[in-house]
Amino acid sequence: MDIAKDITAEDLAAIRFWLMQESKKLEIDRANFEREKEDFEAEKQRFQSERHLVAESVNDRDKAADLEAKTIAYQKMLVERKLAILENGFKELCRDKEAFEREKEEFERRKKESRSGISGDDTGVLFNGVDNFLALKKRYRDLLKIFHPDNLSGDKEALQIINDEYAKLKDIY
Repeated sequence: MDIAKDITAEDLAAIRFWLMQESKKLEIDRANFEREKEDFEAEKQRFQSERHLVAESVNDRDKAADLEAKTIAYQKMLVERKLAILENGFKELCRDKEAFEREKEEFERRKKESRSGISGDDTGVLFNGVDNFLALKKRYRDLLKIFHPDNLSGDKEALQIINDEYAKLKDIY
């Protein structure tokens, strides 16, 4: 069965819809982060005002100012860490999205070139990015789920090519 012909406009629309949903989720997560940041700033200000009142009642301004500076620095460090974590997460998502788009474009290009389904040359795309045995095993299982002959889009020839390539790569890793 020709896998390139199995991808329909509905499949592409489903992929686009999924990407749109993921983008919306990212936007919602970003908005939630901004809200949490504002709540954190409000709580920080409330905490600072309470700290100031305590410092005045004790009449120990030097210790209170030092403690307040340490608290602010600690809270600032926490906010910076959270922001760095979120930025790294967004960067990783962007890299994953770009990698997916490149892989999708490569697949479309090969689909247009061959029109004969999966060939032995396509195995590089199928196991692209695999650099250890666990990643190889996971990718192999995912490919089995897609190309198993019992599935609607299953293909015995494609499965044989996948199995051959898996056996080769399994010996390497």
